[in-house]
Amino acid sequence: MSPYRLIKNIILILGLIPFVSGCVETNQANIAKTTFPAETMTSGVTLTPSIEVQPTSIDETQRPTNILPPISVEEAKSKIEMFIADNGCDLPCIWGITPGKTTLEDLRNLFGRYPEYEVPYDFYISSHINNSKGGILDTGLWEDNFLLNTSLEYSGKNNILDLLVLYTEFQYRTGEGITETGKPVYGDPVFSRAYQYYLLPSILSKYGNPSKVLIYPFPDNERIDPQEFSLVLVYDQGFMIEYIFPKEISGENYKGCHSKSAFITVSSWDPKNQPSFEEIVSMSTVGISQYTWQLFKNLEDTTALRAEKFAELLGNPENNGCIYTPMEYWVK
Repeated sequence: MSPYRLIKNIILILGLIPFVSGCVETNQANIAKTTFPAETMTSGVTLTPSIEVQPTSIDETQRPTNILPPISVEEAKSKIEMFIADNGCDLPCIWGITPGKTTLEDLRNLFGRYPEYEVPYDFYISSHINNSKGGILDTGLWEDNFLLNTSLEYSGKNNILDLLVLYTEFQYRTGEGITETGKPVYGDPVFSRAYQYYLLPSILSKYGNPSKVLIYPFPDNERIDPQEFSLVLVYDQGFMIEYIFPKEISGENYKGCHSKSAFITVSSWDPKNQPSFEEIVSMSTVGISQYTWQLFKNLEDTTALRAEKFAELLGNPENNGCIYTPMEYWVK
């Protein structure tokens, strides 16, 4: 988990929380653009580790009996780039992992194959199986000072995966070690190219209208800059996607444009064993979470948009569709 996400979670817990009609805006990044290839994320740079590669951290009491041999750093990086590019399967499956079907032993075996590795401002990967019910794989791909942080966290019971959460975020980072700091970069085309599969137009094109759309413009989060706006799509197929982008003021409205996202979170579960909404957001740490989910409201109750028209209005990749919600709806 990135330091930024951890800090945001602490702020939310302390209660310092600050997410339409369609419009078209020019996509602008807050920070200078990076130079990832336009078609793929695959790097041609030969990795030269500057630190020792160590085995994944695993609770010995939970170590699988038939663990497969570790994969190399180069193979790990290649797999992460491939999964980021196309998800590896259809949702609610993520990276070949399916809630309700994949066993926890399979996941412990899978995560246990990835090495612990870090070269600052190049590539890092780490995983931890913290108990018999969960674990996390955390990765980072760099281009200069720009970081694409992607992590996959899971939980389950009775040896079956219940909930799977994919976190993505894009940051500009400086310093090293304890002096390293990061700031979200909103609306950068590098983020859009890297996570194209999960972008709003791609999801709407592939999966159609969601069963529910929620928003929250974080009206009370006056201490976080920039202000943020959250858009959440819930699908009956067993997955939910959240987009976080800057909040703007437009007359008497809060405004947010999904094309400026710097965070995307995908949560998936077994649709045949529907968890409660509180359970679904239990592992979230930014935006909608166990601390904020009750503050979110239905799109239809707070904007001029209707859910059945959502894909039609915001699914066009040529549109930088924006959401407007009157401030009066968010007054306590």
